[in-house]
Amino acid sequence: SRFDSVVISGSPSSVSDDDEWIKAVGGLATRCVQRGQRVLGVCFGAQLLAKELGGKVGRAEYWEAGAREVRFSSSDIQERYGVR
Repeated sequence: SRFDSVVISGSPSSVSDDDEWIKAVGGLATRCVQRGQRVLGVCFGAQLLAKELGGKVGRAEYWEAGAREVRFSSSDIQERYGVR
């Protein structure tokens, strides 16, 4: 691979949109995870990464900004993709 990390940043688009570029970036993110490369998703990128890795993404009732605690387990990702 020509790179060891990927950052997927924000977008005015929704991860639920049926645009080809969203599918392509989602596929890239999935392949990177499968190869054990680091992937960081910010805003839209975090939602896309979650969706691609089997999570649920939906429309919130209201906008949210600021710091929030997030908990996750890597065991599902490890089991599904065989990465550490």
